Amino acid sequence: MVGPTPGPARLTDATARQAALARAREFRDRSPLIDRITLRRCERDGFRRVTCTFLGRGSVKRDGATKAGVGVKAGAAACRLTVEVRGTDRHHRTTLHASCRANPGHHLSFHEASAAIRAAAERLARHPVVIVVAERLNGLRVAAGVEWWNGTANCEARFVARLTSAAGITVTHRPPDCGGSGRLAGAAAGG
Repeated sequence: MVGPTPGPARLTDATARQAALARAREFRDRSPLIDRITLRRCERDGFRRVTCTFLGRGSVKRDGATKAGVGVKAGAAACRLTVEVRGTDRHHRTTLHASCRANPGHHLSFHEASAAIRAAAERLARHPVVIVVAERLNGLRVAAGVEWWNGTANCEARFVARLTSAAGITVTHRPPDCGGSGRLAGAAAGG
């Protein structure tokens, strides 16, 4: 007597989820952008096909280094991973598609801006300088009034440090005024 014929081999949800998770973890371990993944959902697309979607997250450092490391966190990275599992429980293959973006979280700190402004001002003045007043213009720009003594007169100039994606920090300035009495110092003191 012959028993019932077995149905066609199928891909179970548990096997598909396990295979998709293994493939997503492999991507996470190799990716410089993400350091954690979250399974969003798995959907059956047919008898032998399941598609799982993951969200990967990580951080990006300003100097380009990623994941764990020394430096100040400058932004976040996110990847949408789609893993397609095809085949049967015994014989299946996975295909991964990733769409990633990194938001460097552009922000210029006062410390970085004042260091860049001081260096630019000392190159211009060829003397030690004093930053007498500084203000944030927005997240990417900081302005500062700088004074120095050139040996015969008190000089002042306004400098603006700007964070750019290509060149790092660029500093521009107005022409210095070397005949005055230090109006910026008076403004900073409340006068």
